[in-house]
Amino acid sequence: QASYQNARQGFALYHINQGGLEIPYLVFVPKGYQCDTPTRTLFFLHGGVSAQEASFTVDPQTRFEPIFTIADSTNSIVIYPFQKGNPGWKNYDNCSAIIATILAEVKLRYYINTNTMYLGGLSMGGNVSYQFAQKQNTPFRAFYTISARPKIGDFESENGIPELTHSIYSIHAKDDSLYTYDDLMKVYQQVEKRTKNWVLKYVESGGHGFSYLPTGEKSTLEFFRMMFNKEEE
Repeated sequence: QASYQNARQGFALYHINQGGLEIPYLVFVPKGYQCDTPTRTLFFLHGGVSAQEASFTVDPQTRFEPIFTIADSTNSIVIYPFQKGNPGWKNYDNCSAIIATILAEVKLRYYINTNTMYLGGLSMGGNVSYQFAQKQNTPFRAFYTISARPKIGDFESENGIPELTHSIYSIHAKDDSLYTYDDLMKVYQQVEKRTKNWVLKYVESGGHGFSYLPTGEKSTLEFFRMMFNKEEE
């Protein structure tokens, strides 16, 4: 219940111990953050990384990830955990445990608006986000994916019927050659028959990494603003 302290704009690096591993994560504080005002928060799960790397390292190039530009533009805190190889984001239980531990720490340090927390990611980080959206109990308001590949099994309830428990927002390039738009649409069309909780947006070009292109950064920012407007209006 104590007051939060001021936090400088930019990056802060922390670590948690999970399963005997020291796992780093970044917290990006937007320039509009005020320690006496609850702030929207985005959990961002990065794409796949090499299973051969023996230890966790924080690549300095990470600071150029588009999600941090979006954080400043929308006055949102971004939590960016690092994961490597297996189990990585492929294992839901491992991923869930990491996120829960990090979130508990961050809530002690920063004044987070617990009613406007979102979780999602890019590529492999987005794949597991579909599973998070199916869980009944979650601290997150909604979920999002960028260039991710859903499976119909991610949405099936106990009776085998495609359902979606919480809202999820996805954006994808039509010319993505790694996770094709056609494959995504096959799953989307089946789920859409049962629920309107899945909002799908697309860009015409840019491939799997479209969000890293100048035109893609603009589209991605518009995508997040759309999600916030729908969820918080």
